[in-house]
Amino acid sequence: MFNGFKDWLHKRFDAPEPISFGTVEEQVTQNQVVFRQANAKDADAFEIIERQIYQASPWGRVGFLNELYHRERLYLAIMVNQQTVGYAGMSFNRRQLDAHITNLGIMPNFKGKELAPKSFNTYWKLLKHREC
Repeated sequence: MFNGFKDWLHKRFDAPEPISFGTVEEQVTQNQVVFRQANAKDADAFEIIERQIYQASPWGRVGFLNELYHRERLYLAIMVNQQTVGYAGMSFNRRQLDAHITNLGIMPNFKGKELAPKSFNTYWKLLKHREC
């Protein structure tokens, strides 16, 4: 009797649909910035950005790939002039309707251009839409 319930419970709570996000274009200072959902192809760019920030890559490509494939994570690629200049990651806990920023990186030569605050605003709009 309980095996059917366990299967239902597992399917309902442990295998959620992946979180998705389209593309948002914003004017930020004097740049047209695109925020789009990151994918596996972005892992190399994220690692390069991390090396520029930390002179190392604490997460590395594999760390980013693990996050990008996780069903309760959402990473945005931050693009200026079709170049990836940053990333922002968020973790969702659907059971508790909770979310938090896990990682945010902006290339050093793009710091101070309001990209990080705009990333937070983009996530905020997503959370309000999802009622988190």
